[in-house]
Amino acid sequence: MRSPYSWAAETHVGHHRDHNEDRYDAFECPLGHAFIVCDGMGGQAAGDVAATIAIQKVKEFLSTVHPTQPIPYWLRRAIFHAHYAIQNHAQMVYGASGMGTTIVLLLLTPQGEAWWAHTGDSRLYLLREGRLLRLTHDHSYVSLLVDSGFITPEGAFGHPQSNQLLFTLGGSNSITVVDVPAHPLPLRAKDLFLLCSDGVSGLVPDDQIAAILNQKSPLPERVKSIIHAALHAGGYDNATAILVEVKKSGASAPKAGISVWGALAMTVVALLSGFFMGQMIPFQPFSSSAKDSTSASSPSNPKVPNMLKSQLPPPKEAESISVAPKPPHPSSSATGTPPSSGSKNTESHKGEAKGANKAPSSSAPQGTSNANASP
Repeated sequence: MRSPYSWAAETHVGHHRDHNEDRYDAFECPLGHAFIVCDGMGGQAAGDVAATIAIQKVKEFLSTVHPTQPIPYWLRRAIFHAHYAIQNHAQMVYGASGMGTTIVLLLLTPQGEAWWAHTGDSRLYLLREGRLLRLTHDHSYVSLLVDSGFITPEGAFGHPQSNQLLFTLGGSNSITVVDVPAHPLPLRAKDLFLLCSDGVSGLVPDDQIAAILNQKSPLPERVKSIIHAALHAGGYDNATAILVEVKKSGASAPKAGISVWGALAMTVVALLSGFFMGQMIPFQPFSSSAKDSTSASSPSNPKVPNMLKSQLPPPKEAESISVAPKPPHPSSSATGTPPSSGSKNTESHKGEAKGANKAPSSSAPQGTSNANASP
């Protein structure tokens, strides 16, 4: 399967350094595609060794993890693992005391999300829809001055104390900080990420970086243009850059959700559940007698299904709660003479009409008001 990402990298020693202490790498791990840039420091105190150890330890750690924990948990553990390895090496090797490195790591997951982590002043940029966004915040003294309001962001560029770092991997401080975002960044097609050391971001302003990234040239040419811009601005430090472009939104694997096999399994479970439920409930055919017995229910229990008749009270209990008969009509008892035949027929018709509305049919269960119809 083709990778949904394309990338290109370039590094240069610069015009004023005798060796390159920057290191970079790109690899796949169980969490996704990882890209790293490290800027070693320490000069004769093996800054390049610190950068190499950082990349090796992070790569080894991420290659053996399982996605059972959140990604920020693994990124922090991997970078702290590298931090302790650099400190141990500095204590065991003569002349390596104080060596350290910065790190910026980009992780693109199979779910189509971007995670990152960093320590120091190596940066991560995102170019989306022509706009350049800085995703990391420098752990430097100059950045602290900007946050405190002592200088402006424009005044921070090219500041003479820009090389003073607050946190690194290894170095003279035993405590470090790893910044990881709380939420991932959903990827979009044509997203372009830039990982770079301060040899690029400290010499090339953001607007010039955006102009280079917005070019239509291939990635290798654009990353070379970034390095050339840093060298043209003086090349006072090692310069390293990685460009990562997202070919399509989404990922190399399906996004999280119900797979085809999961949907099929849920369908089979639903069918089996319906089958066993049908075995528990007896089937009642809708014959003509069943319709009559259902429609001719008692007034106290209208429209009782056949399957629930077994739950009705026995006949004796039903008789105890039946309705008492009505007394004779007052007019007939007062006169003592029976009504005429015409009036009798009229009364009988009325009684039949009332019986059709109130009294149940002959097929109703025993113990209804029909049992006590005569006084």
